[in-house]
Amino acid sequence: MKKSINKTTEFVEAIINSIPIAAFVLDERNVVYSLNYAAQELFGSKQRETEFKAFGDAYDCIELDRSEGCGEGPNCDKCIVKKAAIEALRGQHIYRIKGKLVLNSQGRAKTYKVLVSGAPLNYDMQNYAVVVLEDISLIIELEGFLPICATCNKIRGKTGSWHRLENFIEENSEAEFTHDICPDCLNNALKR
Repeated sequence: MKKSINKTTEFVEAIINSIPIAAFVLDERNVVYSLNYAAQELFGSKQRETEFKAFGDAYDCIELDRSEGCGEGPNCDKCIVKKAAIEALRGQHIYRIKGKLVLNSQGRAKTYKVLVSGAPLNYDMQNYAVVVLEDISLIIELEGFLPICATCNKIRGKTGSWHRLENFIEENSEAEFTHDICPDCLNNALKR
């Protein structure tokens, strides 16, 4: 009898590793049991280095309490990975929750803006959490207050210089402008 390709371990592993988004499996102690190539690349790890270590230990979380380990630091309750894993272990599906991870990268803190999803996995009568991280750090977002001129609508940048609204948004986000005429302006132009 011919074995179906989709039932082989190698085929399933190849599928998981071909997914271009970081994915890994955690247990109730936040121990990483498996991760795909995208997760290894995102955090600069090899699977052997992270196998059977807690997430914060494996990826050198900036909040890691060195004496107590991952999950025991003062800010661990705010950890988006931990929250997604806990909910997945409770049987819930978590979809694209926005947050950030701050990890050590060559002795310096590096912040990753991420979307985190989580799903429960029961394998061999053991519960696990599958966590997926989408790194959205490269998608620049405008946040906070933007000083805008009440007369001409120019925006003051970080250096103190003033920029046209369209230029500022294009330079500080992924948005691009195309021009059109709104109905009010069209009516006003026709009345002239």
